Amino acid sequence: MLSGGRAQQILQRRINQSVAEYEVLNMLEQSWVGTCTHIREGYNIGKPCYGYKAKKYRHPNPVKAMNR
Repeated sequence: MLSGGRAQQILQRRINQSVAEYEVLNMLEQSWVGTCTHIREGYNIGKPCYGYKAKKYRHPNPVKAMNR
């Protein structure tokens, strides 16, 4: 069995791995929420896929529609 220093190193490594995994998943979730918010506010976030034509809509907020 492991004891003392080695066991503590393994425990610390696993804790660090768990924290890193949490941070990655949290960042992905925040990124997705930000993208959805961006789209809902009417911003175009990229080109349409090859073979598709983009539909252009006026922004629902008149102030933002003027600035485009």
